Amino acid sequence: MESLLYNHDEALELLGGLAIGINSVTPMKRRAAVSYRTQTGNGCRFVGFNAFAKAFVDRRKHQSFSMTVCEITYDDYRVKDSQGDPYLVTLQGGGSVQCNCEDYRNQVKHFGEGCCGHGYAVLIQWLGFRNLRDYQQAKRTL
Repeated sequence: MESLLYNHDEALELLGGLAIGINSVTPMKRRAAVSYRTQTGNGCRFVGFNAFAKAFVDRRKHQSFSMTVCEITYDDYRVKDSQGDPYLVTLQGGGSVQCNCEDYRNQVKHFGEGCCGHGYAVLIQWLGFRNLRDYQQAKRTL
């Protein structure tokens, strides 16, 4: 079973042009063993947790730029994805960014917290933050 963080899509992106496909991603303590296909055969590389985590966040940030944000109230926003589907993003005290989408629910289930592309759309496009950490630090200093 594929992990939310250690998955084939992220692994393929991290390997860049080296791989044409992923055979398996095997999570380990702070890294994953990635078995991949090339034009001439198979290979295996270890990829660190930090690389997977950065790719995970970067993918959501990138997705956020194709979304539109509309403020409903001071802490509530309607975010439409590239297909026009609306989602509700709510800013909670302490720097939490909640959304009613499946990606956010999966992140909370696996990590205890999360920030989906809809949340990043609000943070980056509407509020002007670069990332979730900057938003959380700003909330702590208020």
